[in-house]
Amino acid sequence: MYCKHKDLLRKAHLQAYLNCAMDDGVYPIFYIGLRSGLRQSELISLPWAAVNLSEKVIYGQHRDYPLTTEACELLTAEKEDHPESRTVFLHPQTEKPFLRHQFFYLHRKFCRLARMLEIGFKVSQNPVPTMMDDCPPLPVAA
Repeated sequence: MYCKHKDLLRKAHLQAYLNCAMDDGVYPIFYIGLRSGLRQSELISLPWAAVNLSEKVIYGQHRDYPLTTEACELLTAEKEDHPESRTVFLHPQTEKPFLRHQFFYLHRKFCRLARMLEIGFKVSQNPVPTMMDDCPPLPVAA
């Protein structure tokens, strides 16, 4: 059955999900992951060498991922926060790269808090890039 409010509900869930990520201090990794389509394993181990901010692209293992201006701003802030790190995203509590289970449990937590189905991260990415056009990123904390 077709529901004309389906996309609106999904956008509201997506915004609630990203708000939860912001509250936990992990907004950049989840925003970039949902926006780009990077696999979870690529995302948590993403080296700075694979990121080209001037060309607005991430060089992935299987394909290249274009970046929006907003994504580049988030990545620039990450680089400024951790200039010596070889890995793009560090867990805010450990200051080390995310472990797979840490990412997994955060994703499940955000799904629950946003009242979304607890689906896999890859599945949650499928409709996201077009929906995120109407969900601008939250401001980067100065």
